[in-house]
Amino acid sequence: MTIIGERNLPGMLSQNASEMYSRNTTALLTYLATKDGFKWEMDEEITKGSLITHQGQVVHETTKNILNL
Repeated sequence: MTIIGERNLPGMLSQNASEMYSRNTTALLTYLATKDGFKWEMDEEITKGSLITHQGQVVHETTKNILNL
């Protein structure tokens, strides 16, 4: 039997996690950005879920509940 794999798998995890985080952040910013700036479609699920505050108001439902707003 032959096992083929990384010898230091735990050492590879932080790099993979960083790459995934970078791709996810890039995808989110690309989704929100236009040539004129950011679009804030507050009824859209991704936008609504990624914002804590908007125009001075807390808009994230879980945060509102925690702060009793």
